Amino acid sequence: MTEQVGWVPTRSGAVFTGLHLPDADARATAVLLVPPFGWEGVSAGRNLRAWARELAAAGYPTLRYQPPGAGDSSGAGVDQDLRSWSTALVDLVALLRRATGCSHLTVVGLGVGGLVTLQAAAEGAELDDLVLWAAPARGRHLLRELRAFAAMAAEPGETGASAPLPLEAVTADDGVLWVHGYPLGLAAQQQLTALDAATLDLSRVRRALLLGRGTLPVDRKLIEALTAAGADVVTAAGQGYDELTVEPRLSKPVDEVGRTVLGWLRPEPATAVLGALETVQTGEERLVLGDADAILTRAEEAVLTAVFVGAGAINRAGPNRLWTEAARRWAAWGVSSLRLDLYSIGEAPGPDAYPHGPEGFYDESYRPQLTKVLDQVADLGLPDRFLLVGLCSGGFWAAQLALDDPRVAGVVVLNAVSLVWPPPLLSTDSRQYLLSRATWSRFLHDPGLRKEAVKRARRSVQLAMAHVRPSARLLATSHEVLTALQGAKVPVVVGVSAGEAILDDLALLSPHSSTLVRRFDGPPGAHTLSTAGLRAQAEELMDEAARQAVATLRSLQTPPSRVAP
Repeated sequence: MTEQVGWVPTRSGAVFTGLHLPDADARATAVLLVPPFGWEGVSAGRNLRAWARELAAAGYPTLRYQPPGAGDSSGAGVDQDLRSWSTALVDLVALLRRATGCSHLTVVGLGVGGLVTLQAAAEGAELDDLVLWAAPARGRHLLRELRAFAAMAAEPGETGASAPLPLEAVTADDGVLWVHGYPLGLAAQQQLTALDAATLDLSRVRRALLLGRGTLPVDRKLIEALTAAGADVVTAAGQGYDELTVEPRLSKPVDEVGRTVLGWLRPEPATAVLGALETVQTGEERLVLGDADAILTRAEEAVLTAVFVGAGAINRAGPNRLWTEAARRWAAWGVSSLRLDLYSIGEAPGPDAYPHGPEGFYDESYRPQLTKVLDQVADLGLPDRFLLVGLCSGGFWAAQLALDDPRVAGVVVLNAVSLVWPPPLLSTDSRQYLLSRATWSRFLHDPGLRKEAVKRARRSVQLAMAHVRPSARLLATSHEVLTALQGAKVPVVVGVSAGEAILDDLALLSPHSSTLVRRFDGPPGAHTLSTAGLRAQAEELMDEAARQAVATLRSLQTPPSRVAP
């Protein structure tokens, strides 16, 4: 199986794609995977890549992509709507047909992606068959679900202290609905409300496989609409949708549905020679840097390289696409940037389903990966002065790298759980771990978690010894790490939202150092900054740090030297 990754041209802008081609025994049917919207699409992304590879291994050339305004594709999310998504899909169908020469093309749409598929079919997309998973016949039903999801005060996997938010609290003044950090514009909402499969021209569809959602059956009206259009309709259970889309770290592969789809696809062998997709230059480059997969955004006369380290299992677009939009915005300010997918995350190599609990993102194997990336920056023609940006575990690694690397000119930490790892057993984070039912259910069957418990116990012993032997002093707490960075004159800012475990530790900072911390105003449980207000506050903090670093470097005649603490 070979893989072609890059941007392709559509009327809705350049779209980031991955085309997976079989090495032998190719089929005459190509498959195009249409992801769900927003958080669900981010959560499912890595396992959709795995699904594309499985289909290619079975002989089906398969294209996956990130819609306009999402991930590494062009455009702003707030500007997209059903028509821009469907127009891009129509163009992708045509591109895939030309690249593969396949006589049949099947489009697989998930959630909102299923509605985009229906709209594209009505607009004349050259598809033959379609698979719709967890898609209703009417867009207003899915919009109601998105509004309910947006109103949840806490994110999936987080514990919030407040009741669901009223709709006006997640809707901006311009009518944009923020669905856990991802914007759905007013035009998109209106178009979804108006979409009804019964009123669409679906006469081009020859065959349709309709999948429910978990134990929920297929929408009867969807069956009727496609049957009335002349399609040969088959229905099946859709187990696993919620497990696929729950959150990036917990996302499960599409095993059962994957087998159902594979058994339904046309089996005829290919008669044409497989080719390549038409790609387009966007001003960004995709790079493979060891075990990291990166997007490089270059700036003219750059003085600084921003490195977006990560955000747990979220891909390199960052939480709510903060990294992608910041990288493109900062390029005009003289900041080149690298957005990183580290091992087993996003597009990087490694297992498709993340094999560890959240503690795995702090594994020491990530340190040499990150150091290697920084060491290759000069060879890429980029400035070797760095602004490191990360959320959660990414914030931890940003701070840790800055302790040891004199090339770091600034650090932005967002909602880090801790800046030391493992935290001692009596820390706030460890207490939350111990009080979590999920921890104890994992403890019995997860050797990784048992290993983590041993590490935390060992760290507690090390800290106790450090109090007895001051010469063995460790940076034992987050506030000590920040104090050390401040003492080494590394500009560092920490953005924290309500309810974060690190707040107790940051309260111990001296009055002088407490200015490093910016407390965000927003609901507890929004760890990935999933409301419009939290996102805007994080953007402001990041922009301030980037502008300050650029101004400082431009004012300097020679780079300063620094001794790591």
